[in-house]
Amino acid sequence: MSTVEMGMMAKEMKVRKKTKRKWNKTVGILLYVTAMVIIVTLAALYQRIPQRSPKEPADKYFSFSEAFALATPLDPKNNSIKIEQLSFYITAAGGNATEVLVIPYTGLVPQEESWGRDKILHGETVEVGPIMYPSGGVVIEKQESGYPLLFRIGCHEAEGFVYINVTEFISPT
Repeated sequence: MSTVEMGMMAKEMKVRKKTKRKWNKTVGILLYVTAMVIIVTLAALYQRIPQRSPKEPADKYFSFSEAFALATPLDPKNNSIKIEQLSFYITAAGGNATEVLVIPYTGLVPQEESWGRDKILHGETVEVGPIMYPSGGVVIEKQESGYPLLFRIGCHEAEGFVYINVTEFISPT
């Protein structure tokens, strides 16, 4: 091989090396730009997702009063009663309550019988019920504070289990 041919081969190799270097540089820049776009997009999406704070306990966010039942006493001293129907009042004491749902946990109440309301304003009192207990009612033993019935109360702001104590009842007969 002559020196001229060797010189031409050397130039071709340099050209190939430069082209290859440009290609690597372009790929590197594209990968960097793509990574930055993904990072910025994820950061923007993360900021849009509302950060949920833990919900307040339902027994602190709401107050309950005047639980009244349609019930049959099962003994002369009224130590046990069979509740067929219940109504009580709920007050949003901790602030506005949105999409409020009251689900009875005592007795076999179908979920369709759950009570709901779109909004209860701060300080507003509304009546829950009447809640009908199927199959002839639910038997409750008397405690110091009344006849306790377990409910699950939930809304966007609060949730939890609470006992509603029936303090008054009338017999259906």
